[in-house]
Amino acid sequence: MSLNVIFTYPISPEFSNTARAMKQVKVTLEPIRRRNPVATSPLLKKGGVHEKSMSALRQGSKSALSQQLENWEDELEFERSLKRAKLKREG
Repeated sequence: MSLNVIFTYPISPEFSNTARAMKQVKVTLEPIRRRNPVATSPLLKKGGVHEKSMSALRQGSKSALSQQLENWEDELEFERSLKRAKLKREG
């Protein structure tokens, strides 16, 4: 079942009070169909805690490893300086 509606509106504001300047538009409105509440989209059920993808985890571990490899010389030098300071205090 559809609903036919006729709208009338003035073509121009200066001729708004004359009958010739009015335009009629016929619009057919379709009723809104009721959707099946049982058949919901599976994409809408993907709520909950979001987890990182495997590629994001892999990229994170690669960047952490590269940072550790960049800083290993500094850490080694720091440990050596601590050992030297300890030997000076004892000796």
